[in-house]
Amino acid sequence: MAVQAFVGHWPFNEHACSFAVFLLYAGGVKSLHCELLIALNRFWAVSAPHQYRIHHTKRLAGYLCAVVWFLGSLLVL
Repeated sequence: MAVQAFVGHWPFNEHACSFAVFLLYAGGVKSLHCELLIALNRFWAVSAPHQYRIHHTKRLAGYLCAVVWFLGSLLVL
């Protein structure tokens, strides 16, 4: 996208264009889903603080982030 603006045309092949568009949309979808995950996490921490402290671990946070990134990529395909 920036290359196209700088050069004036898309100098790469069609596959590179499709991949660039995929990365653009996937990044947007993942960003929105990460914000949703953060909001749900904060809601859980406020609404059930005792359960949150017991069940929320760094491992769970890592798994949830990985799932969000994986599903975000699948949704764009």
